[in-house]
Amino acid sequence: KGISATADEHGEALQVGAELRDWLRGYVPEGALAHGSSGNGCFVLVALEPTPVTTESTVRIAGFLALLAKRFSTATIKIDTSVSNAARLMPAGGTWKRKGEDTPERPHRKVTFSCRGDVARVALEVLT
Repeated sequence: KGISATADEHGEALQVGAELRDWLRGYVPEGALAHGSSGNGCFVLVALEPTPVTTESTVRIAGFLALLAKRFSTATIKIDTSVSNAARLMPAGGTWKRKGEDTPERPHRKVTFSCRGDVARVALEVLT
């Protein structure tokens, strides 16, 4: 926390993200998935159908994140389960993640984002 990831740490996060995406492809259409580098880690997004923000929907998303954390977290890579509430924002693609000092071992990196041109949406119930 408070410092940039090393190349090895960032690479491991990207690998875990790729494994998570491959697993999700068994449950949701390819067009519902997007991914990218947060600069220090990886993120995978699932395009949901518009869903009212309720206690129930937040609990369902939290449960799904807990399942992903149990399945994909490693000794060094942790699935962030704190992003279940709708108010959490991700960094804007193309901006720089500047945690701590910019060093050769722990450099600042750009946030990236990638998705298909034909985005599909899935119901929250598909994931929970």
